[in-house]
Amino acid sequence: MLQKLLKPKWKHSKPAVRREALMALAPSSAETQAIISEVISNDTDLGVRRLAVKRSTDMALLKKLADDITQAELAADAGKRLGRLLAGQEDLSPPLSERLDFIANLANPTIETYLLREAEEADVRL
Repeated sequence: MLQKLLKPKWKHSKPAVRREALMALAPSSAETQAIISEVISNDTDLGVRRLAVKRSTDMALLKKLADDITQAELAADAGKRLGRLLAGQEDLSPPLSERLDFIANLANPTIETYLLREAEEADVRL
C-alpha cells in the first residue's frame, strides 16, 4: 500500500494520470528527460508514449524511433519532433554545432526534406 502511494504519477496504472504527470514535468530538466525516455521505451499505452515523444529532446532516441517502421504512429511523431529540434524551432533545440553534427549522420529523407524547407539557420538547410 505504501509503495503505491510513493510511486511517481508517471508510473500510475491509469494512462490519463500518466499523461497529466508527463505534462507537469519541466522538459528542460535532465531528470525529466530520463523519465521521458523511460516512458517512451516502456509505457504500455500508445497515447502516453506519443506524448512523451513530443516532449523528448533525446535526438538519438527520436531518430531510432523515426526510423522504426514497425511503429508507424510513434515513428511519425518522433520524426516531426526531431525535425523541429534540428531546425531550431523549439525552445529546447540544441546549439547549432550539435545539430549540425547530428544532421551529418541523419540519413532520413523525410526529416532532411523538412530541414531544407523549415530550418531557421541557412547552415542547417543542408
